[in-house]
Amino acid sequence: LSRRQRQMCIRDRETIVREVNAAGDKKVFSLAFAGGTSAEGLGTDDHPSMATHIRMAETLEKKLSEILGWT
Repeated sequence: LSRRQRQMCIRDRETIVREVNAAGDKKVFSLAFAGGTSAEGLGTDDHPSMATHIRMAETLEKKLSEILGWT
């Protein structure tokens, strides 16, 4: 996807989350991961590398911590 297409997808996803939250379901969230960096390299067949997966896992853990109140 182009940068513009990615931005449109994020905007659409955020709109959906806001609408679902406004309808009463406050347990719906959104998280967009940053793409891999050249320093992280690529895995097999252009999939994320191990370094990218680790960074994404850390991002997810932080978001879950905020949502679930983990300390």
